[in-house]
Amino acid sequence: MFVYNFYVFIGVSLFFLLIAVYTGRNIESVKDYFHRTGDRDWFFSLSAANVTLGTGVVYYLSSSGRFGWLMLLSPLMVLAGYLLFAKLLNDRPNLQTTSSGNFLQWVDEQIGKNQKRSSRIAFYPTLSLVLTFVLILAYEIYASAIIFSQILFDYPTDQATIYIAALLASVTIIYSLWGGVVAVLKTDRIQIIGVLAVIGLLGFAGLFKTGSISNISSIPFIPSSPDIYWGISAAVCGAIATQFYSLLNWGAVSNFPKGHNPAWTLRATGIFTFVMLSALVLIGLLAGTGEAGVSFRSIINEPFLQSPNMLTFVLVAGMVCIVFSTADSLMIQITMFTFDNLLGKNSMDASVSLTDVRNLRLQALLTFGITLSAVIIFIATRQDLLYLLFAVAGGVIVYAPFMFLALVMSNKPLSLKALSGAVSIIFFVLFLLASCGNILALVIDASATAMIVTLSFILSCIIAAVVYTRAK
Repeated sequence: MFVYNFYVFIGVSLFFLLIAVYTGRNIESVKDYFHRTGDRDWFFSLSAANVTLGTGVVYYLSSSGRFGWLMLLSPLMVLAGYLLFAKLLNDRPNLQTTSSGNFLQWVDEQIGKNQKRSSRIAFYPTLSLVLTFVLILAYEIYASAIIFSQILFDYPTDQATIYIAALLASVTIIYSLWGGVVAVLKTDRIQIIGVLAVIGLLGFAGLFKTGSISNISSIPFIPSSPDIYWGISAAVCGAIATQFYSLLNWGAVSNFPKGHNPAWTLRATGIFTFVMLSALVLIGLLAGTGEAGVSFRSIINEPFLQSPNMLTFVLVAGMVCIVFSTADSLMIQITMFTFDNLLGKNSMDASVSLTDVRNLRLQALLTFGITLSAVIIFIATRQDLLYLLFAVAGGVIVYAPFMFLALVMSNKPLSLKALSGAVSIIFFVLFLLASCGNILALVIDASATAMIVTLSFILSCIIAAVVYTRAK
């Protein structure tokens, strides 16, 4: 066991937990808990959340080893999504002054609320996406636990991975539920430093392993295997879908000062994120091996694990920062969407007592149980991390065209009625079919998840285009 690495791991985790306890003392209402204004806060938060350990560092290192130079399309699509979103939001000032908790809730308010909660536009997408976010949280904890078990133990075991996953999930849920979005934003200012440190150290480790960057030139630009094209297309679809949805529903709509245009913050975040993710792709091209866990261990083993030093401790601390920079955001999104869209409340209402959120402790306990259960299943089935990510993120990818269509139509609120009723149910059915297909693919042939993700995204885009044409 790498004792000092373990001390750093525990110490940094407890540090973030203490920040949450301290900041949670000043939260007096639901609005304080879920929302906060400020350009710099959201620049740091969005940037830090975009570079995760499981769905970011490990994902890009292993994907670059498989897909080659084409993997640069993924960060490029992330940048395009930010720039497009900034342009659309800039042209829709009605969204910049909303008093709704999230975009889906705002859409329901524009078309008029029905008596039945399940009849609203927000219900089915929120139900689908809350379930998806819980699975993505489980995936992030699982992938992170695998990586941490390699740097904390000489001989990692499944039992050690489960213990680490339980600790990560516990800290995430406790400090997110206690400190709310204020704790998330305060810690993100620190965590972005850890993100940059890890990227820099991985670049150093990649050069240390290969001795030079000359081997990058030998990597073919056009892969020979047709399966790779399905993989890169799924990666591109995921880059578009996940970034756009998380922005649309949490940070960019309801958390900027009234009358302020957030376009600059979105553009700056997009450029900064593109640079960081592209750096990870280049590191993966330099030293990646293709399989996620092996790729990461092979890069850091000689310079950081064989003879631990101060840089090793910085790497461990930075990795803890990366894990929580995304996991806490997912937990806040799960809690807020449940509070607003499933329970029918309003997180922007400053008069609502914080007791309503504290009552969500049962939800937090349920989330912890589902997360840890999913982690145990992932460990037992030993799925490839890349294809497992495609499978669990399928819900977000299916609903991305739906969200984009709602944003495009938001300048004419009456046209949003076209998304209610049968259209909302059609997208929900597509989500269920894609989810079942991904589960089946994991059992039979995990690589088929890439094809299912791509085809479901294309079909979702076609349905959105038809709805938009008829609404006009």
